[in-house]
Amino acid sequence: MVRGGSEKEIKKGATRKQAVVLDTNIIISSLIKPGGFTRRILLLLEDQADLYAPKALLEELTEKTEYLARRKGVSPAEQKRLLTLLLSDVQTIESNVIKPFIKVALKYVRDSDDAPFVALALYLQRIYEDVIVLTWNTSDYIKEDLERIRIKVLTPRDVLALLK
Repeated sequence: MVRGGSEKEIKKGATRKQAVVLDTNIIISSLIKPGGFTRRILLLLEDQADLYAPKALLEELTEKTEYLARRKGVSPAEQKRLLTLLLSDVQTIESNVIKPFIKVALKYVRDSDDAPFVALALYLQRIYEDVIVLTWNTSDYIKEDLERIRIKVLTPRDVLALLK
């Protein structure tokens, strides 16, 4: 079940020292190939970090359900079930919670569509020692500036190298 919550609930529920914010392309990649590399990395991360996504991500994915279902050759109902299963360990954060961080987040992205992921990372920094934005499109982020404020932008391959 996808969980959401306030800062107080997140602090109470935070079980690890590390948070990982999932970019949309990570979820889509995992949906297209549920047994693929990206999904295996997510399964590894579930044991080592708390996973997060902006609630708007769910809305975006819901809008793309039919497209993803066609691409995979499954029914929209089956695609929705796969999405629910995939996101069962992901905590979603409401847009109003991260909204105060959007203006700052825009300084760290090349594409404004990625600002909610950085805004969520900025929000989570108040709770976690380490925050990672997991994406296949690292060039959309100004990585050097994010690293200066202790937010890492990594691909699943980068995560695998760190886990070894």
